Amino acid sequence: SRRLDDKISPKEAVILAQLRSGKCYLNIYLAKINAVASELRTCGQPEMVEHIFTECLRWTTERARLITVAGTQW
Repeated sequence: SRRLDDKISPKEAVILAQLRSGKCYLNIYLAKINAVASELRTCGQPEMVEHIFTECLRWTTERARLITVAGTQW
């Protein structure tokens, strides 16, 4: 079986690396580098990769699409 990195574009690989490292355009990282005032989302929770991908109600539809396409192993 081919690795995921072999199946995605270079641009998608960069985004995936940013998400894996936590150094992406989410408030949790942006607050650490003083680019935004707060790490919190409008829901009151820290805007971090885990929250967006597993908990945030704002992204429920997108998360369902991701599970449909990628399965539950993402």
